[in-house]
Amino acid sequence: MSSNSDGYPRNKGRTGARSRASAPPRESPSNDYPAIQQLSIAADVPDQPMEVVETSESSSGSKPGLHSDFSGAAAPSTFLAGAGAPSLQPAGAVAPLLQSDKASESKFSFANVVARQRAAEEAAAAADSVAAIPLPPPMVSRKRPAAQLTLQTHHQLPERTPRNHTHRLIDKHPWAQYVTLRKEPIPTDPEAVTSLLPTTVYRHIKGGGYLSSRFGHSLFPRSYRETSSPQHRLPIMELMRLEHAVHFREASAAVINRLQRRSYQPVDNTLPVTPSGTMPSVTLPEARPHFPVLYQVVSRGPGQGLTLEAKGFFIIGPDRMDLHLIKLDQFATNLVSNTRGFDRTLVSVKDFVWVYSVEPTLAALRDHATVLRQARTPKATVLDNATAFFFRVKEFAFVTPSQSSRRVYGVTLSLTRHHNSTKAIRIAFESAPEAVQVSPTVCDFPIDDAREDEFVTALARPNSSTAIRFSERPASKAAREQLCWLIRSFVPAHPQEGLLPLKVFKLTADERAWLEDRAGDFTNYRRNPSLARSRMAQIFNVACSALVAINNLGDDQRTLGLTAVVPSMDAYPLRLDFTITDMSSECGWTTNRPVYLWVVGSHSLVRATIQRSQHHYSDRSLSIRLVAPAWAHRSLLVDCRAYGTTQGGTTSVPIRVRLGSLPAGADPVYEIISSLQLFKGVSFASGSRGADILDTVYGGLRAPSGPVGPIADLERMSIGGRILDLQPDRVNALQFATVDQPVIAIQAAFGTGKTVIGALLAARIFRSQQSTVVATTTTNTAVAQFTDTLLRLDDHRDLDIVRYVCDSALLEGSPTTPVDIHTVLKRLADDYGHRMSEQAVKICRRYKRGRELLETYLFDPDRALHLTEEQREEYRMAEREVSDITSDVIRIMFEVRPPAVVCLTTSALLNAVTFGGIFSDFLADVKTVIADEASQIPEPAMVAIATRLPQARHIYIGDIHQLEPHVRCSRSSNPARFGARGVMELLLEKGIPSAPLTTTFRCHPDLLELPNQLCYHWTLRSGTQSAERQMFLNAVRCSPYKLPFYFVDVAGTSTRSITGSHSNIAEAECCYEIVASLLRNGVDPSSIAIVVFYREQYRILEEFARNTQIDLHTVDSVQGREKDIVIVLSTRTNFEPSQGEFVDDLKRLNVALTRCRHGQFVLGQERSLVQLTNWALVLNWARRTMCFTTGANLPDLFR
Repeated sequence: MSSNSDGYPRNKGRTGARSRASAPPRESPSNDYPAIQQLSIAADVPDQPMEVVETSESSSGSKPGLHSDFSGAAAPSTFLAGAGAPSLQPAGAVAPLLQSDKASESKFSFANVVARQRAAEEAAAAADSVAAIPLPPPMVSRKRPAAQLTLQTHHQLPERTPRNHTHRLIDKHPWAQYVTLRKEPIPTDPEAVTSLLPTTVYRHIKGGGYLSSRFGHSLFPRSYRETSSPQHRLPIMELMRLEHAVHFREASAAVINRLQRRSYQPVDNTLPVTPSGTMPSVTLPEARPHFPVLYQVVSRGPGQGLTLEAKGFFIIGPDRMDLHLIKLDQFATNLVSNTRGFDRTLVSVKDFVWVYSVEPTLAALRDHATVLRQARTPKATVLDNATAFFFRVKEFAFVTPSQSSRRVYGVTLSLTRHHNSTKAIRIAFESAPEAVQVSPTVCDFPIDDAREDEFVTALARPNSSTAIRFSERPASKAAREQLCWLIRSFVPAHPQEGLLPLKVFKLTADERAWLEDRAGDFTNYRRNPSLARSRMAQIFNVACSALVAINNLGDDQRTLGLTAVVPSMDAYPLRLDFTITDMSSECGWTTNRPVYLWVVGSHSLVRATIQRSQHHYSDRSLSIRLVAPAWAHRSLLVDCRAYGTTQGGTTSVPIRVRLGSLPAGADPVYEIISSLQLFKGVSFASGSRGADILDTVYGGLRAPSGPVGPIADLERMSIGGRILDLQPDRVNALQFATVDQPVIAIQAAFGTGKTVIGALLAARIFRSQQSTVVATTTTNTAVAQFTDTLLRLDDHRDLDIVRYVCDSALLEGSPTTPVDIHTVLKRLADDYGHRMSEQAVKICRRYKRGRELLETYLFDPDRALHLTEEQREEYRMAEREVSDITSDVIRIMFEVRPPAVVCLTTSALLNAVTFGGIFSDFLADVKTVIADEASQIPEPAMVAIATRLPQARHIYIGDIHQLEPHVRCSRSSNPARFGARGVMELLLEKGIPSAPLTTTFRCHPDLLELPNQLCYHWTLRSGTQSAERQMFLNAVRCSPYKLPFYFVDVAGTSTRSITGSHSNIAEAECCYEIVASLLRNGVDPSSIAIVVFYREQYRILEEFARNTQIDLHTVDSVQGREKDIVIVLSTRTNFEPSQGEFVDDLKRLNVALTRCRHGQFVLGQERSLVQLTNWALVLNWARRTMCFTTGANLPDLFR
């Protein structure tokens, strides 16, 4: 049983070249994210389908929907993440150089490319543009949703900025050289402007902040074909101009100068206070005499003030970080009403404010030099717990909020109590997968009436992005890349997607009744399907948002000051090692998690990635290795040399670190669904397969069902060279799946070969329909198993299969297959070159060369510790080369090798087929989706697949008696009930047509009695002979019944950790003894697995398992796997029966007891477990069959 790890696909941009440590690089086109992560799916794609029609005036040679960087969903960065600052090479210059290469393919070297590139640099710099390689004709894209405005997504930009480029502000701002001034006039009619900013256009900041060049490209001004008018309102973001920022910077600089000259005289504001209950505001402000600049509320505390963040990079960058965050207090003048202050209860986080002028804070008046230095230091805005503010607002005007405030659902996660009274509530809301703290003033009910885990509704503004933007368009593609590079290390003050409501309400009686019906028969669906779908989507959304928020509640929120050791100053990219003490668990410090890193004393902030994390149970310490993004390598190296100390060849560096936002979460499906509006922006017409699926599941729609024709008694198949006789239940399931039903279920018990049946179905359905079949399951390990089974079907070896897997999953130990997408893409030119044009062959060969070089360092990270400058340049060249052409190679694959079956995780599938996903143009017309291990697929995912692939029928294969979707809260909680119900349980409860698989081939036949008694109601029968399962019996002296099973009563006591998990030293020592005895009796370590219920027990056994090369798993990660001999540890002792919900969960217990082929030991304390309903049945069975012993008697059991 290999380690179960799921890669969380996410969108990647393109990579860049090298950076300069001493100064920013000269302008040049570049790409952003590394090619090694290029096949991750959908991160920088819009959170929702576009609400505007996009038209392209191509600026880069790419066509709509076929960007040269992938769309993808939060795959963590790896140690090769990122790239350098932009190089001097113009975009596209590499391609002609490669094409002109007359050398043999076998003699190709990226070193030669580097040399030729340098030789051609002057000619390339003089070129006005470089012709792009003709690509294969684009696939037909899905029609974009209709819109009120027509958005121009691209502008015709020159490759490089003309030498004579200038404008009237060219000397007024350090970055003015990179932009051209906008010619569109600012509207004069307030009705032609709106504060509504659709997140499909003005996107949320993701976990990567401003690192992605693809995201950076979206921060430049948007253009609409229509002239602004009351019918086509212009978003307020498009009112910003460089001129406004210049005037604002000059005026604030004059304040600083007066403070430094000690000539500044503060003046008290004596205007009347703004009346309570009013919020004087304006959408289109007046110039007084200059136009104001735009800020946004990012915090409402502490006290009566607000924290504002600038919305224009030209206000802040590169030298005015003191203007990044400013305070708005009760002494500022609202110019709309000519009053001072504001009613704080009417202001929401993410509201916008027009700021006319600023004045120094009290702290700045006391010590302007110190506060100015603190306010301009990156650490002050991110890594310090107390932020220094130099300026506060003097004159302002609120932006009139959008009138489309709406009621949204929320779930109360926790209450903040003090002296037996509730002070605040933490709530997760729709489309906002982060808990926010709500104060009593926001609640429309006494806050002491609040209850944990209750649904609430809230009046909230439409959610909006907090991203800072550019107010002018770039002067060229090179200038655009330069500006994107300059903002990479900038950390936003409020990157969260959460929203703070204006008012929170208890549910009404009708709303409570609707939820009760939704949790029950859902009769409201039959009454009004359209309305029911809409409200159901809201409930799914808020439940999944709550589940994501719960997952993140245990993360370490501290800023840590530590000393790091640089293992090698020659490593590329640079690594840093440090240890965190007093850590009872990882608390979020896990592999691939982003970390904000600041070298104390430096002026740059780096978003590094955890390459390795190891918790040491003995001393409660956590060893961390960070790897810098490639683009930040040089600057971080310079900082380490400047602020570190070297003794004995070892460099130590003082650092501050803080965990970044979770990139994909432990359960990416929940994060994806929390950001989707399931029925918005998709073609979900009545009568489609997707609509039929929902009508069947929720509306009781039924069509004739049952097998077609007679059921054969036996059918044979060949798999891996072996002829297998299919039992009648398998034949029935295969024939049943051919019935034209929109959704069916195959209830497959453990060991019944459900993966074989799923693979066989996929192959046969493709042959009958000649349409690509999608096969999905919850983890990359399970996807690999399904793919491998498909490849071993001897009668279907001619089928073209592709398995999507991201590099981060492979790094974490996910199994590989011969048809992994990277492997398939590398072989395209060799296997299908005769079907391609000459240009397509060249593209595929370029991809292969670059990808092979990248994999050299990807899968052997130690090779990157000592690279020469030439090798680093080769790596950067390959990275950029592969990044630029990967999406084109994908398109070629679908033309010359269209896959019969695409295998990928459920989260990857949702990202891939969502608008902008990498497969959205290729899988839109899929007719069949097969889902394996469907008990672990949450109900909202089924609905999401139905809306994203509306022409596909669904076949779900799983076991309702095994684990449900993973959650970190009680199964009875509202988020779990409404967001994490397993699909199999839902389908069988609703009476969806199903076929059972009841012949199991896994365990010794005599071991079937226990699961039959516990879960399966005596329906299971064995397809295995006892003689085939003798390993346990040959190594252990068993009872007269010759049952390969023992329950071992352990006289130990469990200990509860600070995280709430449990460990048991005595039980662990008993496990050591059993393993040692099995090994002495000739059992191979690869035949043994240890399965534990509690994570803390896992930590105790981790080093032992690693040293003995024995697989170690938690019960929640072991489903779908098996071993010859399994040792199960229940761990917990001395608890009340009411506290045993977790360990006594019947599905969890069933999974733990059904992983073995030859036999198993179960360890626990009898007097504690016998109090629990399900464990009592196990103990009674063990005593009745004489399979009960104690730890003291273990030596007598082994031969």
